[in-house]
Amino acid sequence: MKADKYRFDGARTCDLRALSCDDKADAPDKDEIPAETAKKLQKMAALEAER
Repeated sequence: MKADKYRFDGARTCDLRALSCDDKADAPDKDEIPAETAKKLQKMAALEAER
């Protein structure tokens, strides 16, 4: 669940019926997972190198 979709800041009326309770909307595309993982590993390695 992506929290930014469910954030309530008072700018508009909070209507819980409008929120999705289906996990398919937030499900990642299985083809994108390896590429995203590689990006995150590179970012982690760069952060470790800075220490």
